[in-house]
Amino acid sequence: AHAAQGSEGEALRAAQEALRLEPGASLGHSLCLLLARHYSDLSQWSTVSRHCEAALASQPGNSEALELLVRSSTAQGDLDGAEATLNLLARSAAEHGLRLARDLAKESGGAAERYRWLSRVSSLSRPGERPLKELGEVCLALRRDKEALQWLQKAFSQLGGASDADLAHTLAAVHVRAGRNDEALETYRIALCAAPEQVSLHRRCGQLLLQAGRVSEATDVIRRGTKLASPKDAASLHVMLADLLHSMGQSSEALKSCEAAVSLDEDSIAAWRGLALAAAAASNEKEQLRALRKLILIEPDNADWNARLGLIMLSAEPQSAKEARRYIEEALQFAPDHPGALLGMARMSSGEEAMTLFQ
Repeated sequence: AHAAQGSEGEALRAAQEALRLEPGASLGHSLCLLLARHYSDLSQWSTVSRHCEAALASQPGNSEALELLVRSSTAQGDLDGAEATLNLLARSAAEHGLRLARDLAKESGGAAERYRWLSRVSSLSRPGERPLKELGEVCLALRRDKEALQWLQKAFSQLGGASDADLAHTLAAVHVRAGRNDEALETYRIALCAAPEQVSLHRRCGQLLLQAGRVSEATDVIRRGTKLASPKDAASLHVMLADLLHSMGQSSEALKSCEAAVSLDEDSIAAWRGLALAAAAASNEKEQLRALRKLILIEPDNADWNARLGLIMLSAEPQSAKEARRYIEEALQFAPDHPGALLGMARMSSGEEAMTLFQ
């Protein structure tokens, strides 16, 4: 009567009292569900299971009772029982079963349990909605690389899969781990056609080509990426491109790439560091001075930047010897044994002091 009037609290107390007086009393479907929900909130799972079974005895196939029983079995570690009950739920209410399987996959505590529920999601889902990528990733966590490859390839080949940069990276990594570099590069080729704006694809594809000794192709891939990326991402790609160009002996082109990097991202330490190194390789003292002055503004306590700037000023700007000394002294303050700073002090000294510093 309380339940019919919407007084759930009173109904719950009356039902509990009835069971206290007569433990085997038949309370009917709705009161058994009310008790199951109550004990679920208290995480008293064995009691939840008992009331769910009683509710199902009076109304077989009830979706709420089946869901509570699945959750109770899962909480008690009976995953086989939980899966069998989920199958019953899915037969009578497919969407409800699918939704519960997805929730359990999200809530699962370990890779093996997540694999179990994702497999059920996959079997219950329509084609095109299956969690292929997630299954591949959990198989990798379980060290099932062959199965992971199958799921990931299916995910990559379905509509929109090739434009997922994370999926492309994961699939390519599986190929690389198995020594299939050509397949990994083919994965990136397809992904770059589908999503040319994804900077990470250009970067990683370039790295793989470089590792394979295909430097010219790596340079082309990264150069294309610099034209499509946002300013910050393009700057990082220009730094990477400069490294490649430098390794090919193209110092002047490497310098241009670094100049482009700092113009795109003036706060990038990597870009300014690359410019300093590229300018040194190209014997461009003017650009070295510009890069090192900026680096000191960003990292004022870096002994290396101070020492390098002081040494270059001594040779390129003899009239700035006083300023050069200040940078070299700063370097020695941060690193008393810095070779470059000691060399600079020796050049500005004479007699025994200079000899001692040289030594």
